Amino acid sequence: MKNVLVWLLLVCSAPCIADDYKVIEFTKSNHAKFNDRIYLVGTRSLGEPANFLVTRGQFNETKLWDGEGKPGISIKEAITAAKWFYREYGNLSPIKVDLRRAVGEDMIIWHYTVELAKSPEKKIVPNEDILRVVILTSGEIVAPYYPGRK
Repeated sequence: MKNVLVWLLLVCSAPCIADDYKVIEFTKSNHAKFNDRIYLVGTRSLGEPANFLVTRGQFNETKLWDGEGKPGISIKEAITAAKWFYREYGNLSPIKVDLRRAVGEDMIIWHYTVELAKSPEKKIVPNEDILRVVILTSGEIVAPYYPGRK
């Protein structure tokens, strides 16, 4: 009976857990000052140039990791968040996770860069099959910004 109750609680709370993810999207209408923008990483995702940018007002600064002790979220949790973000692509496999830091004007932002493969069975995964996303140590997801797209 106890196991059934725990299972019911998990099933009922699953949609709430998924809704807890906060996705930070880059928007050109952001009127933030230049020094409030933090460039996390420039890379490629799905074969296209992709940048990951945040402004100071977009993330929860109080939940960010300061570099001491363990980060606020584990590698496993970062991979889970990345898979949730790209859930429409089906079952993806992690191929690389980096813990990096970006330096803003007066702060450091630690973040995971997670790479997931659409075709993990290939020995060499083509760049078009790699999806990249940034997960802040606060648990927030930074969506890629594709500068070449209109």
